[in-house]
Amino acid sequence: MTTVDLGDLSAWLTARRWYGSKDRPLAAAVVDRVVPVAGGPEGKPVSLVVVRASYQVGPADRWLLVLGPGGPADLTVGRIDGIPVVDIADHPVLVLTLLHAMREGRSLDIGGGLQIEASGSAALSQALAVAADGDRRPAVRAMGVEQSNTSLVVTPPGAGAAPMSVKVIRRLEVGPNPDIELTGALTAAGQSGVPALVGTLTGPDAEALVVASAFVPDAEDAWRLAVDEAAGRAETGTAAGMAALGTLTAEVHEQLAAMLGTFAGDGETVGVADRLRTQAEQTIEVLAGQVAGAEAGAVIRGLVDRAVGELPDDGPVLQRVHGDFHLGQVLRGPAGNWWILDFEGEPARSIAERRQPSHPAKDVAGLLRSLDYARGAAVIEGANPSTAAAWADRARTAFLSGYGPNRLGSWLAVYELEKLLYEVRYEAANRPDWLPIPLAALGIHADPLIDRPDA
Repeated sequence: MTTVDLGDLSAWLTARRWYGSKDRPLAAAVVDRVVPVAGGPEGKPVSLVVVRASYQVGPADRWLLVLGPGGPADLTVGRIDGIPVVDIADHPVLVLTLLHAMREGRSLDIGGGLQIEASGSAALSQALAVAADGDRRPAVRAMGVEQSNTSLVVTPPGAGAAPMSVKVIRRLEVGPNPDIELTGALTAAGQSGVPALVGTLTGPDAEALVVASAFVPDAEDAWRLAVDEAAGRAETGTAAGMAALGTLTAEVHEQLAAMLGTFAGDGETVGVADRLRTQAEQTIEVLAGQVAGAEAGAVIRGLVDRAVGELPDDGPVLQRVHGDFHLGQVLRGPAGNWWILDFEGEPARSIAERRQPSHPAKDVAGLLRSLDYARGAAVIEGANPSTAAAWADRARTAFLSGYGPNRLGSWLAVYELEKLLYEVRYEAANRPDWLPIPLAALGIHADPLIDRPDA
């Protein structure tokens, strides 16, 4: 029987950057399950540890720790079977044990007739085989700042092995993870503009634990490229390149429809109209006291009425989409090509909500709003507003020309407006300095309480 002593687990858990329930007072954190994965450092297993957290208010949730021997002694979380263990974020080499489990397609018994299933592609096997053949261990490093998950980069030695990105899902949710579903479908379809899925660890009811995919080396962040070019600091080719990104986006949508099916959007016209009007009233309420309320209300209600009034009576064809598409999910490769990442959908939504089919215009609207945010960010950083606005117009026109100007019809205006209303509520609650960006797009003057109408 496995013995586990993780000390003050509540204090450790709430101090992690990826711990996303900091807004709810934690009542208790207890170990729910420990699953050993053989083949860890020093011949000792790596442990998948599921922690159940309960709160003073609201439902409990579950968190995944990947603990193993070795690593910095001062970062020890506790002991498993008497052996000091650290978390994978502090000892990234533990990920190699998980990759070998994927390569071998193991089934890990967790009791009660339930199992964790590991699976890996031929590309994963090839990468690990190259590493084994050279008798050299792959290089492993943590990827940047942790957010809701922990991501690692694994680079096998040898010119023939491609690097991989491995994401440890921290908050566990029952049900198929959209990132695995959509990236897997696009990999099967041969889409070269999306890093290929190469391995997974999934628990009962298809809950995602660990996801491995191809890593794009030397890629540049599209958001930073866009802001720098919008500000006039550098000619990065981002605005002109939006045509190619639009074409790639259209290809991805076509392949998702072909691989995962399409669905009749009966009732979508009525549903989206009701949703938009509800969000409009919520947004007007948020703006009360911050801008001239009557003016904002009239503008927003007018925009909603016009957008809804132009929708066709017949419902659209819906399909699986990215769901959280913006410049932060895009990389530009060394050859100037684009890559689209992270098909998890909006992280604040449940798995069931993120798996709902939608209109492709939702993704297009997200990217277009992101271009406008790059304009606004450039202005906040000191750029000339006219220069930044001209850049945003070029980028928007190029993206739509690449996507196909006649593919979206009147649905684009609806989804773009819905995104705008969300942005107003989000910025008012979290980043008031950025609130003028969506307000300017709505045509609402922020004066006198918000003194940055050009942002």
